[in-house]
Amino acid sequence: MINLEIKIIVNIIAFSILFFSTWDLYILIKSKFIKKRFLNIFFDLLFILITIYITYTYTYLLASGYIPQLFIVFLILGYLVYYLFLRKKYLLVIDKILSFLSYLLNYIRKFLRPVFYSKKLLFYLKMQVNKIFIKKNIKNE
Repeated sequence: MINLEIKIIVNIIAFSILFFSTWDLYILIKSKFIKKRFLNIFFDLLFILITIYITYTYTYLLASGYIPQLFIVFLILGYLVYYLFLRKKYLLVIDKILSFLSYLLNYIRKFLRPVFYSKKLLFYLKMQVNKIFIKKNIKNE
């Protein structure tokens, strides 16, 4: 029984670290990509509802519906572990990953732009569309 409780406590602390790191990631992505107020509110509500559902199902299924009495205390303990020891490095790594992905996306965009927006391709597509509509107009008359 004690072994099960220790396993549950460690799982709750690990879940708390995961939850707060996900929250920081969400705030970082939201601050970089979502600028409109309505979208901010919508995504905040969506994130909160999803995390409430995940937290409820995780804690309920953790030990067949057994939730320790000190559940909140272990969540706060997990937050303190995350905030004091892991947060700075985590945000630094996530920021570097996001900057690399943005650089990679810009590089891919620069590489693919001539393929999709070349003058020859646009001219060819325009000619094909004109042929289709001209044939339809001739058949209709």
